[in-house]
Formats: sequence, structure tokens, C-alpha cells
Amino acid sequence: MPYVGRFTLSDMVSCGAALRRFGADARCMEDVAQRVVGYLYDELRDPATGERDCALVRLFKTHAYGRLPAPARRFAERAAGDASPGLATTCLTLLATRGDAPAWNDRAASTGHQAVPLPSEHIVSSFPMIAQLIGQFGLPVGSVIEPDPEVILELDEKAYNVFYVADAVGSPHIPAQGDFVLRYGIASVLGFGGMLPSGELFAVVMFARTAIPAETADLFRTLALAVKVALLPFVNGPIFAEELRDGDDDGTATAAWREPARTRTSVVEQLLEVQERVAAEQARHLEQAHEQQHRRAAQLLGLADAAIAINSSLSLDAIMHAVTEQARAIVGTHQSITSTTIDQNWAQAITAVSLSEQYAQWRDYDAPPDGSGIYALVCETNRPLRLTHAELESHPRWRGVGSEADRHPPMRGWLAAPLVSRDGRNLGLIQLSDKLDGDEFTAEDEAILVQLAQMASITIENARMFHHEHQVAVALQRSLLPQDLPQFRDVEVAARYFAGAAGVDVGGDWYDVFALRDGGIAMVLGDVAGRGIQAASVMGQLRMAVRAYALEEMTTTGVVERVDRLLQSLRLVEFATLAYAVWAPGSDMLRLVLAGHPPPLLVDPDGAVAIPPTVASVPLGAVADAVFEETTLRVEPGSTVLLYSDGLIESRTASLDVGMRRLERVVRDGPSALDALCDHVLAAVVDPDNADDATLLAVRLCADADAPPSPPGAGPS
Repeated sequence: MPYVGRFTLSDMVSCGAALRRFGADARCMEDVAQRVVGYLYDELRDPATGERDCALVRLFKTHAYGRLPAPARRFAERAAGDASPGLATTCLTLLATRGDAPAWNDRAASTGHQAVPLPSEHIVSSFPMIAQLIGQFGLPVGSVIEPDPEVILELDEKAYNVFYVADAVGSPHIPAQGDFVLRYGIASVLGFGGMLPSGELFAVVMFARTAIPAETADLFRTLALAVKVALLPFVNGPIFAEELRDGDDDGTATAAWREPARTRTSVVEQLLEVQERVAAEQARHLEQAHEQQHRRAAQLLGLADAAIAINSSLSLDAIMHAVTEQARAIVGTHQSITSTTIDQNWAQAITAVSLSEQYAQWRDYDAPPDGSGIYALVCETNRPLRLTHAELESHPRWRGVGSEADRHPPMRGWLAAPLVSRDGRNLGLIQLSDKLDGDEFTAEDEAILVQLAQMASITIENARMFHHEHQVAVALQRSLLPQDLPQFRDVEVAARYFAGAAGVDVGGDWYDVFALRDGGIAMVLGDVAGRGIQAASVMGQLRMAVRAYALEEMTTTGVVERVDRLLQSLRLVEFATLAYAVWAPGSDMLRLVLAGHPPPLLVDPDGAVAIPPTVASVPLGAVADAVFEETTLRVEPGSTVLLYSDGLIESRTASLDVGMRRLERVVRDGPSALDALCDHVLAAVVDPDNADDATLLAVRLCADADAPPSPPGAGPS
């Protein structure tokens, strides 16, 4: 059994393997936390006496006050005293607890730590243990109490640290000396944890009766990553048991969010498995030379860097080059080549090459692989192959480099690992040759390359799937948007749609213009939250719903209310915004409902541009039984109504109000013709690197009040 007084590398491996699997069938993050503290409390024991090492083990997590369960909010309010916490106030929240006293086995029974508000750095400094824990973790206090999205990724990727008090008795960082430290014989305190991708801090704190050596504290850095792997699937899922819906005891209702989360953590799990095997090998072979251990550790760090580099790439070409460069750097070779195929068709191979400075003269070599001989052997068997130079020359499948002998880089020793899909199909291979140190490839080199190939295979397969999904989503979105703008006698219409640059997914913007049965003209522009096929599909359903409800000759608010109920019933996206306007030909009134959508721009016949005062309502799907209000705007014949999505006014460096004023100026300076005006606006406002879609609908109302109305349903459906 593990013992904190003599915690070994083997103990770290076994504990890490146990901890990181606790999220496999849990229902919420609180379940995972209870398993973590329960395991550490029950399994860490003195082998001589069998007594538990820890009197108390707790897991804390920072959490916004507004997202706490009701009992925890009430506790935080009492703890805050006269200074009521705001919804975004960070609270250090007790997520799980196990200990000797009965009251220590129920987080709701804690009298001092259920939820501690941390509204400022000054308040944090008044809690010595909390302040010291954050400091020893290497985190800025400000990043904990008010997470900054721009630095969350940096903190999330930091090396994990520990909070360590070797001698708890008399320590200014450990409170309740008499009632707790002395009474329960607390000798040392050890905390470990880090930052979640959400910007929230997690920390496991162990109050041990056994003195913990500094060497043990260092080993718990790795266990922090194991706990993070267990918690990660629930970052976007339920945190507390109170959040679970009735009937979700078996966890089936959470599958929709759990599976993507588990996919995102698979690479981290693989890295930990490699790290565990390495640590076990080091434990069994302590007599190995220090240089070998140092090189192995460097390879692991390289593998971690490779995971980040590979998963940060979007295109297949970028992924291939990242894999190739990382493989050569991690193992230390002069040459690295990665090739992928489609159904083992080497004529369609995509190849990336990385060569050292010593091989610089061959950097122009670009002959594609032919997939024959020993290369094909690796792909046929889907097994790695490691050969010395002599073994390569004598292998029956080695055919040399044939007609490319005069141009091909030297081959001195060879190591290759296959790229394999989830269903076992070969995707290609990574091959290395000529080690920098001149030695032969080792079993450790092979293991590292296999792990890198496994990570690369998942990323390459995902890139291909995402590309296919993107093509499907683009086709779906194009089929759901109006193929041609309708032609009316009453109005002139122009529209533009710009797809954002956010990876492979398309967005959920849409627009529509159609005639109502009473001759009125309906103008619609909406924006579905999210991206990809689901957003495009929901967009199509909402567009058809608006048409269907509008053609029943309902009021503007009635149409929007029914569309809102439809979106709530679909439960496919969180919300959508909608601008729905109706104008009767010959009328000087425009009826408008804005459901979470920015207000239109009105251009009068003389070219004056204004943002009219409007009544704003909540987005579609945001709240149950929402009430939507109508705005009536006076418009002159010949006026132009501009509806747009927030992609035209959003900016990372300016507020929406600034964006709206900028759009107003651009329209004022634009040409009169609608198509030219739309082109002018997109060219002036849209950033090609913008992640969001941008949609613009321009409708010019007829200046002839005696013009006959459009027929019912005019325009394409």
C-alpha cells in the first residue's frame, strides 16, 4: 500500500493510474472529487501499523457564486457578511471531503469552508492557507479571483506545482492549531492541483499525521495531472450532485456532453500512460545511467509539446508538418518523414519531410513515396519496425531507393510506426533514420514514436472528418439560405453572407424576405448560437418556422413567440437571435421585434443614416415563457432598412456600441445602389480573420405609394 512517508515512483504510477480513471463512469464532478479524496484517505497507510496517513483529505475548486447550489450560496452570503457577493464573485468551494470526524464526510456539514468568497486580493490575503496555496501553485492571485480568458490557456498548460508545509505545528499558513493541528496530530500538509481549461482552480489538500518528505511532495505534481484528467470531462457538465436531473442515476442523460469531453482528454490520458510506463521502468532499473534518464525525461517533455503542437494545427498539411518536426526532435534524428494515404493508395500520399542541418543538401528532395517494399510492410501489418543499418540492408522487403539513389538522403538505421485509424485501417506511417548520436534506435525510441503516431492518427482522422463535416455543413447551409433573392414590385432587396474563419465549422446566420398573405413584406435575419451541421440544421428549421407562422397572418410578436417555443422544444442549441420586421406597401410604418438582436439601421431617401430607438427582448430559447415586444418605426417611402448579424459589429478590441457607430458611418459613406452598398459595407467592416459569420440584408421600401402589392408568398420558398 502507498505510504506518504516513503512514496516511490511505483506508488506514483499506481496512484496516478487509479486517480485518472475516476471520471470514467461518474455522473458529475462532485462524484469524481468524492472518489479522489476517498481513495487518498483510505489507500495511503502506514504499512507497519495499517493506520491511515491522513486525518483529513479535501478537494476544493473555485466556482462563481452565481453558479453555486442554493445551500452553498447561502453559506457564501453569510461568509461575506455585509459585502454581498456578485454573481461572478469567485468562491473557493469545498467539492468533496473525507476524514476521521463524522462531520468531515459531508461537504454540507462544513462550518467554515463550504464556499469562501474571494472578491479581491486583499480578502485572499486574509486567509493564510488559501493565499499560500495559490502562491505555491505559481498562480497570480488575480487570475484565480477574476480569470482572464487571454491567460487561461497559458495557466492551463503550466507545470503543476504543490502546496507543501513540512511541519504543520506552529505554521502561520495552517489555521486552527489547537483545535485541529494539535488535537488530530497533523504533522504535514500537502496540496496539489492546477488550473482547469475553464479558468477555475482545483486543489486536493491532505492533512497528514505522517511527516511528508520533500521528495514525496515533488511526486505529487504528477498526480495533480491525473486528478485533472478525471475532472476534465465535467468542466462543461454537471459539477454538483444537485444539478443532476431526476432519472439520471445511470448517467445516460449526460452522454451527449461526456463523450466529446472524453475525446478531448484522450491525448492527455495517453501521455500519462507513457509517463507511467517510463516511471515504472526507471523504478525497476535505478542502476541505469543518469544520462539515459535525462534523455527519457526530455522525450516525454517533447511528447507533451508534440501533443500541443499537433492539436493546435487545423489543416491536414499543418498537422503533418508538426508531426514530422516533433518526431525528429523528440527521438533525435537527422531525417523524419510522415506519409498519409487514402485507402493505402500511395498515389494520393501526402508527405512531409524534416531534415537536420547536416542533411540540408537534401531539403529539395520531393519525390513521393511509392508504397512498396518495407514501407508497405509497416502499413500492411500496422506494426512498428525498428532496424539497424545492417538489418535494413539485409531485410527481404528492403529494395533500396531505386532510381532515387542519387537524390535520396542516406538511410542509417530505420524506425517506423504506422498511423492507424480508430477502426484499425492504416492511414500511413512515420519513419525516422540516422540518429544524431550515431547509436541504434532503442526500444524507448520505438515506444515514444508509437505514442506520437497514436496521437497523430487521432488528429489526422479528426481533421479528415472535420473537413468532410465542413463540406456537408457548407452544402447544408447553402441549401437552406435563399438561392435567389425574391423580386418584388414593392421593394428592392440585396444581401450578403460572409463565412467566418473559425476552423472547419460554418455558422448559423440566415436571412429571408417574403410576402405575406395580406401583401405585407416580411424581413428576417437571425443568428443561431454555435457552429457546424447542428447550427446550420437549426437555422433551416427556424427559417422555415418563421415563414410558416408568418403566413398564418399572426402579429409580429406572435410569430416570434411561436418560434421561441419551437427552439425551446428542439433543445439543440442554447439560444438564437432574431430580427423580424413587417412593412405594408404604401405604409409609413415598420413593425419590428428584436429577440436579442442588434437594432436595424434606417437610411432615409436623402441618405441620412440613423440607429432608431427600439425595444429589445431576450434571445430565442434563453428563458421559458419569454415575452417579446414590438417596436413601431416610422419610415418614409424610399427608405432603406438594413438588418445585420453581430459579426458586422463585434470586435475583440471594441464594444458593440462602438461597432454599431462604425457601421453607421460606413453606411453613410457608402453608395446608394443596394448591391454596391452591401459590397462596400463588407469590405469596410469585416475582418477576413474574424471567427464569426457576418450577414447583411438591405431592403429598400418602394417610393411609389400607389404601386400594387406583391402577390402572397412572392419569392422562393
